[in-house]
Amino acid sequence: MSIMITKLAPSVRLPYNQIKGSLEQRQQAAIELVDKLYRKLYPKFDKNNELPLIEIQKSIDDIFEKKVKIIVKKNPTPEFDGNSDVVCSPINGSYTATTIELNSNKKGNVHVSDLITIIHEFQHIVDQLYIPKYLIRDQKMTLQSMMTPKYQKLYDQLYCYEYPESNTEKREILKILEHQIKKFLKGISTSKKLDYIQDARYSLMMEEQAYRTQRKYAKKLHKKHFPIKDGELDDEISLQMLKEKIKLLQQIGFELIKKERGKHAAKLKKQKYKID
Repeated sequence: MSIMITKLAPSVRLPYNQIKGSLEQRQQAAIELVDKLYRKLYPKFDKNNELPLIEIQKSIDDIFEKKVKIIVKKNPTPEFDGNSDVVCSPINGSYTATTIELNSNKKGNVHVSDLITIIHEFQHIVDQLYIPKYLIRDQKMTLQSMMTPKYQKLYDQLYCYEYPESNTEKREILKILEHQIKKFLKGISTSKKLDYIQDARYSLMMEEQAYRTQRKYAKKLHKKHFPIKDGELDDEISLQMLKEKIKLLQQIGFELIKKERGKHAAKLKKQKYKID
């Protein structure tokens, strides 16, 4: 069975006394930090509705007093509105920083219409800080070379639009996904199966929260007549069936654990008879 890597570098984690509490309390603390960044950035856009990346960096550094390393940079894949990623140590591969990657112009400025993207990506960052098991699992799988193209393909099948038109259609979609997940897991050790299930579930849980946050601030900005992008007012959680997919992954995880416990119980019973 693989060893769970539980240690994160100080540059990607907050002190325990700052993040202790129930999951709900920690999630709320993360949400409050997102609001803090929104209030810092909202008035900083200039008369051209632009804001330099460096100002976003300064605002984030100010929030965390540079206790963690979060790098704001130009998005290398501009076909996407934004992204958040990790920086790995060239020595041991462990995570040393997280990034927020944004589309910017030649001057290194983002447009006010990108404010929702900033908020969405920052939600991911603070979720990983306040609920460190998300990043711990991700780092463990990266270090064990488990982030394969095959797994990425499966995740892409989970993290996508479904546009279900009925409960019957939802059930069909989930049935197909369950088959695809179990096909992917076939022949893999139980511990790695659980790693994959948990990583996919955590990732979708973070997207669920980020889209909830995104819609909340899109509504705020829309009321203020600020420009927002197409789709930012949409109920992405429903359109992508995130709740249902998270529940499916949880169910498959429970089934795996139950099966493993059954095997263990049978083994102990067999040993008992041998002793007797």
